[in-house]
Amino acid sequence: PASTAELSAVRGFPRPLARRRGRDVLRALKRGRDLPDRDLPQAAARESNPRLVAWAMDAGRDICAKAGIDHTVFASRRNYIDLVEAIRAGRTDTSELRLLTGWRQEFAGEALRTMIARQLRK
Repeated sequence: PASTAELSAVRGFPRPLARRRGRDVLRALKRGRDLPDRDLPQAAARESNPRLVAWAMDAGRDICAKAGIDHTVFASRRNYIDLVEAIRAGRTDTSELRLLTGWRQEFAGEALRTMIARQLRK
């Protein structure tokens, strides 16, 4: 948008904010547009395989439920994303992966690694 009127017309943008702070928003947008590409922030990496991550989380939940362990103590979504991406990339150093260290690896991490690798081969 080039004006506060255009900013007010942007779907989802609060009109009261456009009236009160529209000029500030437009100046911030201009500063962003004027930045050289090398200075732009990197976009957040998208999850590379959301279906496989969801599948792995379901498998992890099942393993935890059968053992009577609270799944939230075992792993977070980020842990599964990291595991799936490491396996997809063929990383051999997995020492930074929470699911492949300590009790988590012994409990279910190694089994999850095998199951995820099998899913990737399909």
